[in-house]
Amino acid sequence: QHLIMSTEAKVEESVPQVELSPAEQAKKEGNDAFLAKNYVEAIKHYTKAIEFEPNTAIFYSNRSACHASLKDWQSAYDDALVSISKDPKFIKGYYRLASAQTELGKYDDAETTLRAALTLEPGNDVLMKQIRTLKTKKAAAVAATKTKKATKQLDEATIKEAMELQEQLNAYHRDLRSVRNALASAQREARMNSVTTNQITPLEPTVALYRSVGKAFVLTPRADVESRLENEITELTKAQRDLTDREEYLTRRIASHTNNLRELTGM
Repeated sequence: QHLIMSTEAKVEESVPQVELSPAEQAKKEGNDAFLAKNYVEAIKHYTKAIEFEPNTAIFYSNRSACHASLKDWQSAYDDALVSISKDPKFIKGYYRLASAQTELGKYDDAETTLRAALTLEPGNDVLMKQIRTLKTKKAAAVAATKTKKATKQLDEATIKEAMELQEQLNAYHRDLRSVRNALASAQREARMNSVTTNQITPLEPTVALYRSVGKAFVLTPRADVESRLENEITELTKAQRDLTDREEYLTRRIASHTNNLRELTGM
């Protein structure tokens, strides 16, 4: 018998009888509860119908529809599968099964199920429409998976970049500390040379001058002492200038990397 199906979840009505069997009566009560959207109650009635007639495919199919309405897709899948096993020619069972498979992300299995149903009823419009819907959902799922992977890769790339920036920042900070220590040392030596020069300048030319060499003091001509002091002052002045430039450069780099790291991590 050719069945006209809707894409909306509906249960199949049985033809009213004057006297219904216990199973059909339970099914009717299940149908009434389903139409009232009382799916949990409907499940109870269909389960009772199954207890009376465990080999009737439509009872499992209707209960599958209830589970689907409750978004319990695994239970919907299980009942639809039993429905088909009870009646391999029951088209509605294939429809229920494919719907559950689709929602469970088993897109290839769902298409196989629908193709099997079409061999029983070629050209069934509802089944053909469900195949088109299935392909749309599958394409969307594949696209979402690719997007998720791209986002994950972007996150990993961001983390890697942040780690590299942090390593550079640490190196800049170490370099800056070293530069500042060297600059402080050069400034101390420059002050000492300045003090020595100021002490020598007012002395009489006949005053003997001594230069420290290790732990000893060696008599040194005044001209040599003054020349040595002048050279050291010149070298220290240049060293201070170079160290100051390096300090400024490192300070700028640290500020720049800190801002980049903050923008990258949002912190």
